[in-house]
Amino acid sequence: MGNNTSEHKHNKKSIDPRRQFIETQFGCYYNELIRKYNKLDEESFIKIFGEDLYRPLWNYYSSPSEGSISLNTFVSKSEPLFETDHKIWEQIFSDPKEFIKVCLLTGGVEEKNDDKDFKESIICNMEKDGISKFIQNECPRLCDGIREHITSLLTDKTKIIQDYSSSILTPFQMLFIKAALNPVIYFNKEGNHNSNKWVKLYDSSIHGVSLNRFENNVYDYKKPTVSIFKLTNNQLLVIALDVEWKNSTNTYGGSNTSVIQLKPTFGREDKIGSFRCNLKLKSAPMGIYFGKFLKIEKDFSNVHDIEVWGCGSEDDLTAQMKQKIWYKKEAEKRSKVPLPGAWDENPDKAILEMGGVKLNNERRDFERPDDTMPRRF
Repeated sequence: MGNNTSEHKHNKKSIDPRRQFIETQFGCYYNELIRKYNKLDEESFIKIFGEDLYRPLWNYYSSPSEGSISLNTFVSKSEPLFETDHKIWEQIFSDPKEFIKVCLLTGGVEEKNDDKDFKESIICNMEKDGISKFIQNECPRLCDGIREHITSLLTDKTKIIQDYSSSILTPFQMLFIKAALNPVIYFNKEGNHNSNKWVKLYDSSIHGVSLNRFENNVYDYKKPTVSIFKLTNNQLLVIALDVEWKNSTNTYGGSNTSVIQLKPTFGREDKIGSFRCNLKLKSAPMGIYFGKFLKIEKDFSNVHDIEVWGCGSEDDLTAQMKQKIWYKKEAEKRSKVPLPGAWDENPDKAILEMGGVKLNNERRDFERPDDTMPRRF
């Protein structure tokens, strides 16, 4: 009797609700595929995944002794595909060239002529370090598109179409950049970038390469930004800045600030507090600098194209516009309203300077704040 009681307790403990849920869910996926294709064999895999994808997946699912996939095999092989561990995709698509081809295919983007050098650089790094290590260190979400595509085909769920448009980058380059960034910081929603779209703050194809327009369109945007710079030497750089742009005599940037070089060869640098931007303050070195890759002259003389994306919400864009309006009103006030007494002793001047606004000796001259000082508006 004691043995029966012990066995009963053991069986009760062995029931895993999560395991039951997984087996039930994947059983439903399997039954639906069987309903459509009668059996899961090589021919049905061609229909499900297409000519370009089916072979590696069939090799992963099948065994020499089985001509079709059983329920148990389907469940055990499918479960890892729905998880976030990227190593399973290296197991299925083990050749770096094949892996990049699959990234393009599942991302729904076509390779452009301008992708050749970038793609070869990525493949070279993958061959040197291994696919998994490269993804882990340089582009942690590169497998997301593969996983979303494959699982949507297995479950018949609608796949969310991503936007990889850019005035400077190719769709593949933009896919790579979005996969390289922390989604919590740069996609405005924890762990999920599908519902968020970046807003374009600056585009030199529209605004021209202008220092003043760059400041006017990008500064005072409080959320993270992704800035793309093509330099006159054909160097192609992406600055992922997790704090707002500002002129400062000090370096700044949080733990998710990165500079990614796409051309002439791939490279990435991540270092907290190492970004320098000073385009106006003559008391410190001027220009934009970060690590060994990024060096932009103070007058943008070595810049060919610029594109800047804001990673916040519409409210953040509205807040930036309100800040611009405030600057404009204060400038108009200084130029039009005669103020009594000495300007240096005027209380308005003291209030503005408390907010970080720099005003020189002539009342009509209004400058953007020295961003090394905190503002109260």
